[in-house]
Amino acid sequence: MRARHQSGLGRIAQAVVLLLVVAATLRLIDCAPRATAKARQVKDFPSIEAVERAAGRRLALPAWYPRELPWPPSRLQVVGAPPEAVALEFGSADGGVPLLVLAESVRGPVPLPESFFPPATVFEARTQAWRDGKARFTRLRGEDGAAWVELAWEQDGQAFTFRSRGSLEQLLDLAASVHREGP
Repeated sequence: MRARHQSGLGRIAQAVVLLLVVAATLRLIDCAPRATAKARQVKDFPSIEAVERAAGRRLALPAWYPRELPWPPSRLQVVGAPPEAVALEFGSADGGVPLLVLAESVRGPVPLPESFFPPATVFEARTQAWRDGKARFTRLRGEDGAAWVELAWEQDGQAFTFRSRGSLEQLLDLAASVHREGP
């Protein structure tokens, strides 16, 4: 009878050890996304030059820019360290809501975070040939009811997404003029 009692205690000890191992494993799994999310947090940067220094390369920016929008960007957001992606936000002259967001990947065609863009609902999207590849054209409605147009494409191994409250023609002109100077 004593042998049965010891074997029961042994099983309980094994179960406790197994439970501790499972709990530790789950704790490690729980911490992994937080570490990844922390590394991919969106941070504000003070200037385009600061982003380029951190990235170790020049950004691919439009050569043409609409006169009615203020320069420099009202906000620069970066994901990753060193930067994996950057978004330049241009607000109205009175510093109100964003009117244009130019986002690009810096380290290959990484996904651009949704937090770069004002919240909006898609009501039309299509993919078609554009330049030497394909682009996704999207019409969206912002939370405030404003209409947005968006153009997303890849060029020279980088992902780009431009979103504007302006016209599609203006957005196409901006996108068509994108280039990077220097290394």
